[in-house]
Amino acid sequence: MKKLLTGLTLALTLSVGTTIGSAAPASADELSYLTAMSRLGITPTDGNYVTLLRVGYAICADKSMWVPLNTTVDNVAWHNNVTYTQAQAVVIAANTYLC
Repeated sequence: MKKLLTGLTLALTLSVGTTIGSAAPASADELSYLTAMSRLGITPTDGNYVTLLRVGYAICADKSMWVPLNTTVDNVAWHNNVTYTQAQAVVIAANTYLC
């Protein structure tokens, strides 16, 4: 998979905790996750949003199996060729909206 995430700066990532944390949805859903990703400027390079959902649900699977958070972030960064900071934002969004 080519670089999945683009255009995410450190300042934006630091604000993601506030942005996502303050938006407490009644229930987790895919549209909210994809909206959060879009607001962060994260879009799939191939235009296929299923790719983003697969990454999100893989994060949820890690969470349900008690995989340490650092390991999940490392895996997202490694397998999707993104920075650690970008991977953190994806994990936060997935945990907030999908898990």
